[in-house]
Amino acid sequence: MIKKLFLGAIALLVLFPALARAQSTLTIGVVGSSSVANTVPFGTVVDAFIASNSSGSRVRGVTWSISGNSDFYVDFFGDLHTNWESIIAPGPQTVTVTASAAGYTTASLPLTVTVTGTLAPQTMLVTPAQIATAFDNSATGTIVYSVTVSQTNGTVGNLANGVTWTVDNPLFAVVNTMTNAGIYYLTTTWSGQIADGPQTVDLTASAPGYTTADLTLTIAVVASGNPAMTIGVNGSSSVAANAVAGSVVDTLSATTSSGTSVPGVTFSVNNPNFAVSAGNLDTAWASPIGQGSQALTITASAPGFTTTTLPLTVTVTAPCQ
Repeated sequence: MIKKLFLGAIALLVLFPALARAQSTLTIGVVGSSSVANTVPFGTVVDAFIASNSSGSRVRGVTWSISGNSDFYVDFFGDLHTNWESIIAPGPQTVTVTASAAGYTTASLPLTVTVTGTLAPQTMLVTPAQIATAFDNSATGTIVYSVTVSQTNGTVGNLANGVTWTVDNPLFAVVNTMTNAGIYYLTTTWSGQIADGPQTVDLTASAPGYTTADLTLTIAVVASGNPAMTIGVNGSSSVAANAVAGSVVDTLSATTSSGTSVPGVTFSVNNPNFAVSAGNLDTAWASPIGQGSQALTITASAPGFTTTTLPLTVTVTAPCQ
């Protein structure tokens, strides 16, 4: 009789393998205060989630997701981030956190995040810094000033998601080269040569949830007997985060207004993660760096020519396997 029962149990396990490996239970833990100001930057970490088994041990290989609220997102590591691009209303925000892992029953946890702050307009600060001299024959797009926008506490905040600029002088324009760092560039727009002398430029910056900020610059346009040159970039301006030092990112060139190559040109770059050698923009890091955008300025100089600058954003992609 016992033998028959034993054989019957084996038969059941063969026919129903799920009985042999019952699903374990996941428990979601929250590390953090579940509170965040409505003026923080996009992607700010609010809480960290941890999945544990019934014995209290941390479970690895968990897939995280949230639902019920588009103002937040969860990353691969189980960190909850802000997802808004402008100031949102203060108050409680509810989300549902879900954790799943092989061999475990999917677990869900309702969570309330307290968003603090106000909907009153915030103050935006605008800080200019001269980058280069504007010559009367500077190439179109020459950087003259950088303009950094920030909150009164010194952080970029959600201003990184877009500032609208108005410029009253058609000889200059603002470009959004490094928006996610709150850095903008005032560049020249003329082609050929203009009259030298001072140029007054009035700029106005505006962003949702902020008071507008005004800035007046007096730019000295200097006469130059040297011809202008234009910097060219050949490449994707993209590189893997774990590329070895000396990897070529782009090829640089400098040409005259007639399109001929400038002899004896020397290039330099102001970002320590990159270097220039033999006309190539190369990586210069000793170990892998973080993914994202890297802002840099390429400068070209040559005997008998006006020194020229070019803003460039290089995208650092996921490490190559």
